[in-house]
Amino acid sequence: MYTAYIGRRIIDLYNEHRRDGPALSPHDFFDEVVFPVAFDDERYLFWPNNSPFAQPTYSGKRDDPDVRQRALADTYEKVAAIDEPLGHLFMGGMASGVLETTSGQVSTVGASANPDEAYCSWVGAMAGIGLKGGLSMLVDHDDVLLALLDGWFAYRSYLDQTPGLKGNQVETWNGHWICHRFGYDYRENDPLRDLKPRTTKSTGIKTQKWASVLFNLARALPGETPTVYLYSLGQMNTTVGFRQLHLPDVQRLAQLHEKLFGDVEGVSSRSLADMYDTQYSIYAACQQGTIGMRALQPDKLRDYMPGGRKDKMPTPTRSPNKQNRYRIFQTWIVAMLNNEELIDLTESTAQALKAHAESGEDTYTTEKRRAEEVLKAGHRREFLDALTAVLKEDDSHAEHFNKLADTIVKMPASDFPLFATLLRLKYTVFSK
Repeated sequence: MYTAYIGRRIIDLYNEHRRDGPALSPHDFFDEVVFPVAFDDERYLFWPNNSPFAQPTYSGKRDDPDVRQRALADTYEKVAAIDEPLGHLFMGGMASGVLETTSGQVSTVGASANPDEAYCSWVGAMAGIGLKGGLSMLVDHDDVLLALLDGWFAYRSYLDQTPGLKGNQVETWNGHWICHRFGYDYRENDPLRDLKPRTTKSTGIKTQKWASVLFNLARALPGETPTVYLYSLGQMNTTVGFRQLHLPDVQRLAQLHEKLFGDVEGVSSRSLADMYDTQYSIYAACQQGTIGMRALQPDKLRDYMPGGRKDKMPTPTRSPNKQNRYRIFQTWIVAMLNNEELIDLTESTAQALKAHAESGEDTYTTEKRRAEEVLKAGHRREFLDALTAVLKEDDSHAEHFNKLADTIVKMPASDFPLFATLLRLKYTVFSK
């Protein structure tokens, strides 16, 4: 099971980078690291389903240190006898019978397990990065695994400093910790400073957006395309499998946003990860295979695309949130088109259409309607027909419109909706 592999990796990294003295075995690592930080408190770091720590005999009196020690002894006794990866002792393992909720993992092929692998699976389960949408992610990278290891101790400190906050959220914590640890404000001598995960009384720490995790991983692992494992462990285990994170795409999106809007007050790559909302859930992103630029399509962008769900025009706004959303739309479109020359083309086209719309004498004129017909066009032919109607009445931008028409004709049909949406957004900017 992959949790055991990741757990072994973390133990090896701990022995190499965090320990002075003889290397710890998986059993000793569990005894000296996992139990003290994760379970030797009435608020656990995570809930190991059906294990001794979760049994009513022990879990009902977690505030008693002696009870926690008995749960630990019971765990040692049961793990010592393990010979197959049963889920109550091997985190991420199979059910004990074909009628249980995770019985889909039961196979006639048979699978073996030993105590070392069982202890490693607990460590690996603690390394899952919780993502909004219900999945967790395991990342096999030294820097990420060491960061998560340090994050467990930070989580225990955070719980100690936050009375009343529910425990059992190490995966959710890991998502916030990764964003903080690889973000701009992390201080090694004061690791919890400026870390303020969103919380509620009922649910505790709120799960981090998957796009935010990707933006911060891209900062930590520039240019890399790690293969990650996505899953969910609970009463019913879910396995999505291995997917590749195309972090260069994510990094390019952040850099492009900085290039386009970095001079706007309050807008930078520092804030992009917090502002960014995606159209796709993490499940839908996984269905695309590689998780990269296409999976990061901004939420609500389709509302403004020709032929989209609402096919509506962006409206001028003073709302900072909506302005930031428009900027994110523009950044993603330019990145998808992969042609920065189109930025200048759409800007000059928007200015020309705006000039034509304002050339009439009345508030709402034929000229304005002609410009709007260009912006409302749902496909290339309709766009070119509307542009021709403008040219027949106003040749002041004839050279530019001819160049634009030539570009539209040569453009792949799949790119036109993106170009048209970018033009709508630029027109809105000049209309503000």
